[in-house]
Amino acid sequence: MEGRNITEELNNLFEASHFSANVTLTPLADATEASPIELPPVDHNCGGNVTSVFVTASNKDEYGFVGVAASPNGKFVYGATYSSDELVVLDVSSNSSHASVVGSVSLGNLNGGFVAVSPSGLFAFVTLDNSDSMVVVNVQDPTAPLVVSVLKNSTCTKRPQGVAVSSDGQFVFVVGWDSHSLAVIDVGTDPTHPTVLGSIVGDSSNMYRASAVTVSGDGGVVYVGGEASLTVVDVSRPTNPVVVSSVSGNSTLLWGVNGLGVSKSNGLVFAAGSWSKSLTVVNVSDPLKPVLVGNVADDLFSGARGIALSSDGNFVFIGCYSTYSLAVVDVGTSSSKPVLVSSAVFDSSNMKGVFSVAASPNGTRAYLSGADSGNFAIVSVC
Repeated sequence: MEGRNITEELNNLFEASHFSANVTLTPLADATEASPIELPPVDHNCGGNVTSVFVTASNKDEYGFVGVAASPNGKFVYGATYSSDELVVLDVSSNSSHASVVGSVSLGNLNGGFVAVSPSGLFAFVTLDNSDSMVVVNVQDPTAPLVVSVLKNSTCTKRPQGVAVSSDGQFVFVVGWDSHSLAVIDVGTDPTHPTVLGSIVGDSSNMYRASAVTVSGDGGVVYVGGEASLTVVDVSRPTNPVVVSSVSGNSTLLWGVNGLGVSKSNGLVFAAGSWSKSLTVVNVSDPLKPVLVGNVADDLFSGARGIALSSDGNFVFIGCYSTYSLAVVDVGTSSSKPVLVSSAVFDSSNMKGVFSVAASPNGTRAYLSGADSGNFAIVSVC
């Protein structure tokens, strides 16, 4: 991005409903004293419009937050840092767009990656990219998170990336980038001794360079995003996961699937293509026969990575690494015709390298990590 003003370029491309966030950084320790930054007023009917943006400085080094996940009660966000190797707990319970660090724990100099939280809110699971490991952290006391176990398995989780938790909290699913694989891990029996129950390795047509993972509402099916595919895996028998179908991508969709989200109510999976600069909607009501139903492509989606859904399933929030932005896509009006409705575009001084995104339980906030800036952002969406 040297020599380019991405914010200026993107502002020239989009309609008035897309905003550039001109942000003054607030040190994270002082975040509760800061005011949210209001974007220009607009005429809207709460159709997924960005209404305010708040960015904090993490006081970490250049390579800061990677993965983020929200607690089920909406009070906390957990962020994994890469170079400083920590899981940081941020209090976001204020009704205004504020955040403050209330706790942190070292991940053992193992390069924190992606984060998922158990439905109970008692545990956070962090993948460690450079050590082929997953860490289990007890976050029952947000002010004193505690690492309770480290699972290392380079055979089935080499360079682990995405992580997801079953709705009952019994299983964690981790994908391996270098191993092109999915591992099913029992964390419910004893979180201090997680156990790999089963795993499956893909090939050039499915799970190649596996990066993202999400799980169906009933926990029986897992969806894996790879370099150019969306793979459907039956995990109803955790000791023997089986690929039941896959959808291949190309230069216009499902190319570099680094973000996945699933609707718990209508059998839809949403896949962000980092290289195809697209959001693709796939109907997986029949896991044996996934069907492409919609796609939207835009230069804003360049480097699209994390995905989160609003609580009603009508909007998809996408963190876009290369354009330093959050994109909001309407998928509720028509899943066959998803529409980019709003965005928050940052610059390299405050949210360089937007990497992951999480949503508040009520769907009114998106939380973003700045992997190359070390910062954290709260974006309010009506």
